[in-house]
Amino acid sequence: MDFESNISRRSFIALGLSTLSVMVLGGCGKADGAKPAAEKYTRLTIISDLHVPSPRDEEKRKVLRDINGWDDVTKVVALGDMVYRRGIEEEMKASAQLLSILKKPRVVVAGNHDFLYEDYYSEGEKLVRAKPEKRAAKLKSFTEHFKIEKLYHSEDLSGYHLVYLSLNDVNGKSSVGLDEAEQSWLVKDLSENRSKPTIIFCHAPLDGTAGSINKKKWFNQVVQPSEKIMNILLANPQVKLWVAGHLHRGAYYPACTDEKQYTNTQTGIKGVNNPSLKGEGKWQPPKEGEKASRKYPTLWTNSLYLYPDRVVVKTYDHGKGQELKELEKTIVIK
Repeated sequence: MDFESNISRRSFIALGLSTLSVMVLGGCGKADGAKPAAEKYTRLTIISDLHVPSPRDEEKRKVLRDINGWDDVTKVVALGDMVYRRGIEEEMKASAQLLSILKKPRVVVAGNHDFLYEDYYSEGEKLVRAKPEKRAAKLKSFTEHFKIEKLYHSEDLSGYHLVYLSLNDVNGKSSVGLDEAEQSWLVKDLSENRSKPTIIFCHAPLDGTAGSINKKKWFNQVVQPSEKIMNILLANPQVKLWVAGHLHRGAYYPACTDEKQYTNTQTGIKGVNNPSLKGEGKWQPPKEGEKASRKYPTLWTNSLYLYPDRVVVKTYDHGKGQELKELEKTIVIK
C-alpha cells in the first residue's frame, strides 16, 4: 500500500469514529440526558391594591426589591388602588415614593380608591363619593404622580396584544366603571387586533371570573357596564385572559384556584385574580367552626409567563421566598 492510500484510509477511519461518537453521545446532535434548550417566554409580574400608606408598607418594599432581583421580568403591571383610601395628596405622594423602589418598566392603571372619593370621611370614617369635578381632578393628579401618559392604552408584546384599562367613570354610579369614551376605544382597539391572542388588565374583574359575588355588591365589584362589556368580548374571541385585583382574593381563595370559578362561561375568558399587597382580604376558605381571618399570612404576587401557545400563571410567596408550585396553572392559547 502506498503512502497516499494509507493516509486516505486513516482519514476515512477517523471520520467514521468521529461520526459514531456524535451519534452515541448526541443522539444525532443531542447528548443522552442533556437538557433541552429552554423555551423562550416573556414574564409580566402583577402587583395590585397596594393601598399606601398602610401597616405592611415595609413588606411591600421587600416585594418590590424581590421583583428588582428577577432578571427575567420584562414588565410590571400595577392594577390600581395604589393609595390607601381617599386619594388625597399625602397618599399619592407616599405611594409614588414607595413605587419608585421598582426599577423595572411598569404600567399603572387606576382603581376606584385612586380617584372616586372625597378627601374627608363621613361619620364613622365612611368614604364619601366625590362629585364629577373632584373625581376628574383626582384622576389628573393620579396620572401626574405616577407619570402616566394615558389612562388606557394597548401594546403588542411577544405575539400577544395587551390591553390596559383604568376605572375612569367620573359620572357613573358604579365604583368600577369605564366611561363611554373608554368603551368606544376598547371596541375599536379589539376590532383592529383580532388575529392576536389578547390579555386585558383592569383593576376590577370581569363578571363571571371571580367566583361568587354578593348580589347587593355586584354592581361595585365587577367591571361596569357589565352587559355592554360582555357583548364587546363576545364579538372578540381573541381575548383569552382578564387580569384583575379589587376584590383582594388571596392566593388560596377558590376564585384563584378553581377553574370553574375563574372561567366566564359566556366567553371562555379566564380570570387571573390577584392578591392585595395591602395584605388583607379573603384568602382561603374558613375551616369548619372558625371565623375566616382577613389578614394574609404573607404577601403574594402573580407572574404571567407568555409562551407562543400558552400562558403559565405562577404565584410567588414573598415571605417564604419561593414559588408555590401547587398553585401554578396553564391557560392554553388556541
